[in-house]
Amino acid sequence: MFYLILFLIFFFSKSDSTNQSNQTTFQILLNNRYNLQYDQTLYLGTPQQAMTMIFNTAFAWIQIPSSNCTNCVESTRFTCSSSSTCLENTTDIILKDLAICHTINDNLYFSSTTNVENQTMLLILKDLSDSDTEGVMGLGLEKILLNDSESILISLKNQGMIEKNIFAFYLSNSIFSSTISSELMIGGYNSDYMQTELTYFPLCSNETWGFNASNFSLDGYVIENDTKNVYINSALNVIIAPFKDYVTILNYLKQNYEACITFGDLIRCACPSGMSNFSSFKFFIEEIEFKMEPEYFITEENSVCSLKISSGNSGEEFWVLGIGFLQKYYMVFDAEDMRIGLAEAVISDMQLDLVYEDTILVGTILLAAFFIGLIVIWIIERSTKFNELDNRVRQFSY
Repeated sequence: MFYLILFLIFFFSKSDSTNQSNQTTFQILLNNRYNLQYDQTLYLGTPQQAMTMIFNTAFAWIQIPSSNCTNCVESTRFTCSSSSTCLENTTDIILKDLAICHTINDNLYFSSTTNVENQTMLLILKDLSDSDTEGVMGLGLEKILLNDSESILISLKNQGMIEKNIFAFYLSNSIFSSTISSELMIGGYNSDYMQTELTYFPLCSNETWGFNASNFSLDGYVIENDTKNVYINSALNVIIAPFKDYVTILNYLKQNYEACITFGDLIRCACPSGMSNFSSFKFFIEEIEFKMEPEYFITEENSVCSLKISSGNSGEEFWVLGIGFLQKYYMVFDAEDMRIGLAEAVISDMQLDLVYEDTILVGTILLAAFFIGLIVIWIIERSTKFNELDNRVRQFSY
C-alpha cells in the first residue's frame, strides 16, 4: 500500500508539472455538445461566478448574459453587483443589432493559475437576435474595441499570460467526448493533434479570420470557379454559402438525389443507403485541395440526410466554414504574422486508440502496485507474527 501511495503521488505530480511546464501557453479543454457546440466553464468576478462560454472566432468581444437580462436563455448568468471587482458603465449599447448591453470591467479566470485582471466585457441586458445567448468568448481579430478597450488575446499578451498572439483548435467529432478531449490552446499550438505538416496561408482581411479559396465543388460537381473569401466561425455548426451558390447546390441535389427539400436552415434528402451516396465538399487554397467528407457536414437519421449547408444573405459573396471544418482540420490562428495554419487533424478513432492504450498502461501499473502493496502488507504481518512467536519462545525458555 505504501508503494501504491508513492506511485499515485508521483503520477499526479508529474501530470501537474507537465501542465505547468510552459508558462507562455495554456490549454482549455472543451465540452463537445453533440457536435453542435463546444464550450467550457470559466469564472468571473470576486467571489468567482461560473459562466458557460462558447469560443467564437467571428467576434472579438466577450459577451456575458446578465442576471437582469429580460429574455436570455436560461443558462449561467453574471451578477455584477455581487462582485466586489466589477465596474459597470450603465450607458446602453446596441451591439450590431444583436443585443442591448452595458460594458463592464472585471477579473476573468481561465484556471486557478491563469487569469486576466480588469478585462472589458459586454454585459447582455436584452437579446435582439433570438439566438439563445450563452456566454461568448470572442477570439476575433479586432485589436481595439469600444472605448479603446482590448480584446482578450491582447490582454493576455500584455499581462504576460502568453508570449505570442496565437491560438489553435482541436475539435473532436467523436461521440466519446467525455474520453477524447477537444482543446483550445492559447499562446501556441499542439502538434500532437496533427496528421500532416502545418501549412500557412495569408489572411484575406486584416479584420477577420479567413483566406482566399476557389473551385468549390460537391460530388465533383463545380459549384463556383471564382476566388471567394472564406471566413472561419468556430461557433457555427453549418456551412454558409453565398446565396447564388446555395441555389446551385440545391438545384443539383434535387436533380441527383431523392426528395430533396429545404427544411429550416438545412437541406434534407432521402437517403435509404445512408450518407454513403454523397461525396466530399471540396475547394482549393493556392492550388492545395481541402475537402470535407460527408460525415463532417451531413447527419443521417431514419434514412433522411440533413446537409448542414445554409444560405447567406443576398449580395454577400463569401463562404463561412464552421465546426465541421475545424473537426477535419487542426487550425492555428496566428495574429502575429496575420495567417492561418492548416493541418489534417488526428481523427477521433486514432485519438481513442491512444486514450485506450494509455488507460491500459495506467490500469496495469495501478493493478501491479495494488498487488505489490498486498504482498508488502502480507510480509509485514508475517514478520509481526514471527516476532510475536519468537518472543513467546524466549519467554517460555526462561
